[in-house]
Amino acid sequence: MFAERLSPAQREIARQVFFRLTEPGEGTEDTRRRASLEDLVPQPERRAAVATVVNVLTEERLLTTSDGSVEVAHEALIRHWPTLRGWLDEDRAGLLIQHRLAEAAAEWERLDRDDSALYRGGRLAGAVEWLAQHPTSANERERKFVKAGVAARDRERRRSGTRIAAIGLVLLVASIAATIAAVIAVGEQHVAESRAIAL
Repeated sequence: MFAERLSPAQREIARQVFFRLTEPGEGTEDTRRRASLEDLVPQPERRAAVATVVNVLTEERLLTTSDGSVEVAHEALIRHWPTLRGWLDEDRAGLLIQHRLAEAAAEWERLDRDDSALYRGGRLAGAVEWLAQHPTSANERERKFVKAGVAARDRERRRSGTRIAAIGLVLLVASIAATIAAVIAVGEQHVAESRAIAL
């Protein structure tokens, strides 16, 4: 069915759909997970293509749909379909990053895009790298989440640069003032010594 009913482009969409509908086990077996149809769409212009693939997979009873959500029909498919097992094993680390990113992006949206929910540091760097390596795998919400994290990081770097420049300026002014005070003190000391000798 997979080879006969789906074109090569549709097979790639199906691969991405199965990735999103599989919860990768960490020391345990992989399991199915539910996702909304919107979460399966990587770019808005591909919505119709994804819906077509989901419909075919649902007709073939590989997926089930209910109330706008989609899931793998049975976990046996995840455990025993060699093609899917190969895909999952091929990029397990990337799949884990994708699922964590999806959860974090959803939480960020639930929190009205609060900056405190954004990735920072190593997590942000990992998400940026994953996105660069998998440009068609992230959905719109995940791309916006990573973009917002990068923007927040850049703002923080600019603020830090401004703070460092301000501290440097304060230190420079303090150093100049200390030098002037020292020169004045030495001059006054010489004047005092000259007066003492003159007396």
